[in-house]
Order: sequence, then C-alpha cells, then structure tokens
Amino acid sequence: MKISRSKKGWPVTDKGDVPPVSGRLNGVIKVPDDGATAVGSTGVYFYWIKDPAYFFLLVEDSRIEMELTLRGDKLEQGKTYVIDMKNPSDVEATFLWDGSKGHSQSDKVGTLNVTLITPGDDFDEIDGYFEFKYTEMGVGFEREVDFSCQNFSLKVPK
Repeated sequence: MKISRSKKGWPVTDKGDVPPVSGRLNGVIKVPDDGATAVGSTGVYFYWIKDPAYFFLLVEDSRIEMELTLRGDKLEQGKTYVIDMKNPSDVEATFLWDGSKGHSQSDKVGTLNVTLITPGDDFDEIDGYFEFKYTEMGVGFEREVDFSCQNFSLKVPK
C-alpha cells in the first residue's frame, strides 16, 4: 500500500493532527476462555483525501484501554476490502487493548465493508462494518482473538 501524505507532507500514521470526528462504533472482542468484551468509541479520528485516495481511522475506547487503526487507499460505497498486512492494495489494521496477554502484532486478517457514503452539504456520512482475526502469542501460549464491528458510522467534515 502506498502511504499518502498529509497536507504538511508527513505520512498519516497516528493521531497527530488528525481531527476528531463525530462517530460511533459498536463491536465485540472474543477470546477463547475469556469470553466477549463489548467495544465502543470514546474518541474517533478520521483523515480522508480522495485524490490520491487515502484514509486513516483511529478509534479509541478508554473504558477498555483500546486503540484501533484502519488505513488504506480507497473508500467506496458498496465495496468490501480485505484487511491484511501482506496485501499492498487493501486495508491495514493495528489493534492494542488492555486485555492483551501477549504479543498482539501478528497479521490482522479480515474484511471492511462500506455500506453507505451519504454526501451532505458540510459532512459526508460513512457507514459500514468490519471484522478481523489475529493470533496473540506469549510465553507458553497462543490464542486467537476475533474483533467484530457490527456497525460504525462517521460524520466527516468536507
């Protein structure tokens, strides 16, 4: 994936100067033997340019000390994108949370679905859902972690 640059010329890879936006995320983290943990959003940050196409989404949930980022090139209504660190043309995900018991930087693999992009006068609204899985590894253990976002909605200033 080509990393596009912000107006200041720096790659957008963290919150930095990315503006907060109005938005919500409803999801769940599932871990064998630990059950399910509800995920929401206490902070949503979004950067989007259409030419060259690039987006960066950061969602924080301070209740469970979680930080999730999605970044990629295009966002088009009705499209499904592959979340995979190895495929250079789709979406990358990073995920950190307090419930982690080991190294959680293994490849995140799943899909991102953009169901609607509704243009408005001052805002575009982006709706969709996504899911990914990864293997968390630690000393003497390995476990699968599933992250499922049943829906998200972002209100993005133009």
